[in-house]
Amino acid sequence: MAAIDEFLNGRDTISTKDATLSIKINGNIIKMIECDKFTAKLEKNKEDVQTLGSHWKRKKTTSVEGTGTLGGYLISSNWLKYG
Repeated sequence: MAAIDEFLNGRDTISTKDATLSIKINGNIIKMIECDKFTAKLEKNKEDVQTLGSHWKRKKTTSVEGTGTLGGYLISSNWLKYG
């Protein structure tokens, strides 16, 4: 029987303490939300460019569009006060 450490290492886990939503008001950084769910989808618009001294065409990112969702829970009454 395989041990759990063969499948899951501590370095592979995600802590919700790593993803927080903060706001800066009058020089003070106030934590608002710790994230428990995050998804993001980014799409790059790339165009062909020619560089000097090369016959190869390269790609250059000219813009990025993105959508996503963020889920979390209330840390304190700061969300009600400032949100």
